[in-house]
Amino acid sequence: MVEPRIVPRAEHPLSRKDIDPDALKVLYRLRQFEHAAYLVGGSVRDLLLGRQPKDFDIGTSAHPYQVKKLFRNCWIIGRRFRLAHVKFGQKVIEVATFRRQVAPGEEVVQDGVPAPDPTTPEGEHLIHRDNTFGTPEEDAFRRDFTINALFYDIATFSVIDYVGGLDDLRARVVRSIGDPDVRLREDPVRMLRAIALAARLDFTIEPTLVDAIRTHRHEIAKASLPRLLEEYYKILRAGSSEKAFRVLAEVGLLGRAHVPAIALSHGEKRVLELAIALAMQPKLLLLDEPMAGIGRDETERLIAVLRALKGRFPVVLVEHDMTAVFALADHISVLIYGRILASGAPDTVRTDPAVITAYLGDEME
Repeated sequence: MVEPRIVPRAEHPLSRKDIDPDALKVLYRLRQFEHAAYLVGGSVRDLLLGRQPKDFDIGTSAHPYQVKKLFRNCWIIGRRFRLAHVKFGQKVIEVATFRRQVAPGEEVVQDGVPAPDPTTPEGEHLIHRDNTFGTPEEDAFRRDFTINALFYDIATFSVIDYVGGLDDLRARVVRSIGDPDVRLREDPVRMLRAIALAARLDFTIEPTLVDAIRTHRHEIAKASLPRLLEEYYKILRAGSSEKAFRVLAEVGLLGRAHVPAIALSHGEKRVLELAIALAMQPKLLLLDEPMAGIGRDETERLIAVLRALKGRFPVVLVEHDMTAVFALADHISVLIYGRILASGAPDTVRTDPAVITAYLGDEME
């Protein structure tokens, strides 16, 4: 049993006015029904740093179906580790029951899989030990890095720290919870997350964690391909992607050898190629038909990535997909057989009669 460090409201800067109002509604309702309810993870870290969190996740003593009874707008996902998603329009507040560190073989299933109600014939045969519910202390120690294991208690407005995360936040250090050799082998994707997190926050990585990343870098090949690519997407959309990919390359974590190319779609190959290119610290990106051969969903994701990148250095597209061009470009030149047909701002080119007739056809009328 570890005695946590509890920082009262008067001694920390985290204010309820900075918390998403829908997340506050969830926290208050859980407390109203006498469940422990904490803001957890990255949102606490970011608020203490004066940054705007992307998500506001909640940890609670309430079990998933107890949460569901409190919110009509709640859906339960996952089979083994069931989570409650409380929806407010397009926004989702994720509510997770406090959990302990899982044993081998208790992996999380894919997000979005509806969990069966245990009161139904399908649900009554679930292996309930796989839910691994635990205490707040156990929940803190199962997390990846100390600065991601801080809690904000809505009942007392205090910050709770079981793992030394506040000291590391002050020192601007990314540190593993527990032995980094063990924790990285448990989940090799943590290597990418450590580097991406340090790059995004401009933190250093604690030396033994760096050594463990170098030692176990080949373990990344065992990571799930969808999870690996999702981490690449997250890094590409962040404002620190060049630094993150440069460090990934330096420690031997970035390269085609880590991802089986035969398993990649065209869009996923583009993401890997962008990651490798950014590690080279380019002054300009010249992309030759990046949308060729990829589906609509992948096109939209790639457009989002390129939109994030173009604010940091010039991006030049040579592209036939006019939907992507108009979504991304600040300036467009339309060429037919090497001759410039029109050039200018997207709205000007879109309405140019010559472009409509010769290139865009009825689609743009």
